[in-house]
Amino acid sequence: MKYYVEDSLDNFEAWSGGKYTLDTLIEKGDCDAVESFIEEIQGADCSEWSKTTVNDFLWFERDTIAQHLGYSDWEEYEYGKSEDEEDEE
Repeated sequence: MKYYVEDSLDNFEAWSGGKYTLDTLIEKGDCDAVESFIEEIQGADCSEWSKTTVNDFLWFERDTIAQHLGYSDWEEYEYGKSEDEEDEE
């Protein structure tokens, strides 16, 4: 049996690293932008993305998410500076 759920990213029950990413996005108010980005890359057939796919995207594609939001990487998005800038200090 298959069924599909349409819900906002803010309500997604992520786990492990995906939860950490999602919590950060919620805190910074960027869920809508990332939700739109996910919809863009998944295409018209949303049925191919499972809960695990969404969670893995949140967990393992943090830099991609940050770049979509206009940052060079996840560290810059999260902390305001990249790892390279921190190393220089």
